[in-house]
Amino acid sequence: MDALQSTKCFGADGGNMKRHAYFAEQLQKLAEKYPGSISGPFGEGMMIVFTPGEGTLDHAKLLMNLMFEEGLLGFLCGAEPARLRFLPPPMITTTEHIDAAIKLLDRSLEKFVSHK
Repeated sequence: MDALQSTKCFGADGGNMKRHAYFAEQLQKLAEKYPGSISGPFGEGMMIVFTPGEGTLDHAKLLMNLMFEEGLLGFLCGAEPARLRFLPPPMITTTEHIDAAIKLLDRSLEKFVSHK
């Protein structure tokens, strides 16, 4: 716990919230680039969630599989709507990691748009 506190991960101004805000901002840009393909983001701290397409299980599974093919691992969660979530490790995740994930998600969404 000392390492987490010494790196200022927690709290309203902590690293987790800053990384969440950055990740959410990048997801919002993708939502604008691919209207109707994702909504959100939702979540707290380092857990970030979005709804693919219409929030159906089929849309969530399709995008999750397309992400996996690109090398990006996300997890299915919820129902009605079905969502995908990321939970990167709090101490070691950087904006470069988030940028790499966004790039892979961008490529996945490009394929998702043509499949749904």
